[in-house]
Amino acid sequence: MGLAALLSAVGISLLGRKKRRRDAVIALMLVFLLASGAFLLSLSDDYTNQVYALLFGQVLAVADSDLAVMTGLAMLGVLIVAIIARPLLLSSVTPELAKARGVHNQLVEFVFTLVIAAVTTASVPVVGAMLLFSLLVAPPAAACLLCSRPLRAGILSCAFSLLCIWVSIALSVMTDMPVGFFVALSCTCVYGAAKIIAMIRAR
Repeated sequence: MGLAALLSAVGISLLGRKKRRRDAVIALMLVFLLASGAFLLSLSDDYTNQVYALLFGQVLAVADSDLAVMTGLAMLGVLIVAIIARPLLLSSVTPELAKARGVHNQLVEFVFTLVIAAVTTASVPVVGAMLLFSLLVAPPAAACLLCSRPLRAGILSCAFSLLCIWVSIALSVMTDMPVGFFVALSCTCVYGAAKIIAMIRAR
């Protein structure tokens, strides 16, 4: 899975250099990887359970060794993002200015894509591939609705993500239902609440 995530990050960076192509490349890569995963799992004797775990996650099936890998990838991701935070922000907002100041936009984007791939690899066994994207989209979007400064929005986004994860894991353990469902539900509630607060502020 880690190798597939790495190759996907490289493919997205190389094929999606132009912004107008990036969405199509990401969508096609996602569909291709899900189809490839389903094909490989079909070769296994325990196909149904494996597909269920891949798509929706099984928090109670994560081994201690997996937790060590997840912790290591998470710490590495935080460290790398902290190192490239300033050039990443400048490259995202004003790529022309970043280039003028000597920032290699494509390299920064590639490194950040690798971080996303590593975080995705670490999270799939718990959350599942189908509902992981709600964690990647909803908390940052909610934070941007409430904060205009990048640093505060980043911190708030992390807080929202942790809240959604812990609430989802607790509900999954209590109800014996897929954790991915509660992740999607909690992320939707967080974004909805942030949207309502932003609308109230705008009045």
